[in-house]
Amino acid sequence: MSSTTDPTAASASPTASPEDWVPVERRWLGFDRSTIPYAAVVAGLVVLMQFVLPAINRAMSYDDPVQAGDVLAVAGGVTFEPTAGWNIVSGVRQGGSETTGAVGPKAKVVSGDVSFEVTADAFDGDSSALLAQIRKTTDALNDDGDFHVVGNEASFTTSSGLKGTLSQYSSSSANGIIAAVVQDGLGIQVVATSGSNLDDKTVKEIAGMLDSLTLTQEAGA
Repeated sequence: MSSTTDPTAASASPTASPEDWVPVERRWLGFDRSTIPYAAVVAGLVVLMQFVLPAINRAMSYDDPVQAGDVLAVAGGVTFEPTAGWNIVSGVRQGGSETTGAVGPKAKVVSGDVSFEVTADAFDGDSSALLAQIRKTTDALNDDGDFHVVGNEASFTTSSGLKGTLSQYSSSSANGIIAAVVQDGLGIQVVATSGSNLDDKTVKEIAGMLDSLTLTQEAGA
């Protein structure tokens, strides 16, 4: 007597589902419904970081505009004259022989997407060495890791007689000028940054602020 196999037996046996299989009732447009809220949160954070916050920063209006004749003071006896019409982000004004507020190691002014920042701190080396340090340590220059110097380093002398070294730089997100002055163990760093190409007017304003750098005798003694 020969045995026969029921042809429906194979189809009736259950088939194991893949480990990553999602039931139809839990799917929406091909996605697992349970993951959609998390994906939405991530997408929202990306939009916030990439578009919303930068837009807010660009649109932010500062309420401390520079007036003609203003002088900003930086620790170590360093001062400079910001361009009238720019806005003070950090730093204190110097009025005659008196300075209002506590003098800190940095002062920064902005105009649109252009910023000009002066930092003073002790430094053992010359201006070229300080300029090399600025390249390595300034966050504004290293966000994209593609910072490079445009052209050769150049020497300059301010109206007050301070001697320094400067160079232009460029990256995928910013352009600008970096400068360094070292006087009697005090290093003065200047970083001018723009999100777009600098026009002639802005270059002249930056040059004027750089030229106005002054170090008092007490600080340099």
